[in-house]
This record gives sequence, C-alpha cells and structure tokens, in this order.
Amino acid sequence: MAKAILDPVRQGMELRAECQGSQYEPYQVSATLTGKGVGGTRCTCPYSGAGICKHLVALLLAYIHDSQVFRVIPPLDALLTPRSQQELIALIGEMLKRYPDLISV
Repeated sequence: MAKAILDPVRQGMELRAECQGSQYEPYQVSATLTGKGVGGTRCTCPYSGAGICKHLVALLLAYIHDSQVFRVIPPLDALLTPRSQQELIALIGEMLKRYPDLISV
C-alpha cells in the first residue's frame, strides 16, 4: 500500500482514507465505486485541474494493489438503526463539537 494512504476504510462501495500530502494535515479522500468504475470522488486538497488529483490516484491504487488493508465497516444505516433517539442526538452533538461547520447542514 502507498505509504501516503493512512487509515483506509471501505464502507459499502465507498473508499475513504487520509492521504499525506504537502501540507501538515493529511488530505481527506474518498471515492465511490460503481459497476462501471469510479462514480464520484472527493479530496480536500486545493487541486483544480482536469481529472482527479494525485491523492485520489494513490487511494485507488492502494485499493487495487492491496484491498485487504482497507478496514471494512458496515453501511451507515446499519450502524445507526439500532441507536436510540437520545444516542443519535448525543452523537450529533459530539460531531458538532469536533466540526462546528456542520451546524449549517
């Protein structure tokens, strides 16, 4: 696996990881796989050129070359369905503490 890819996860058909780049903080990368290839991608780097950035290429190559290192987690609905309303409210509260910008969502 590429050494730049950190904590790779597969959740359903979505791949997510952090990718060490030129900044101090790693970039957040994700790619959604479809039956025909890659359906969508996202990276927090400032790349604005045509195609996908090198961080997403690293994520996809890591998956192609060693998919076993990706930690598999259940789909979001399977994780949240058994939770009570109080647990979900507490979870959202914790998320907002960590990521205050989510309040607008």
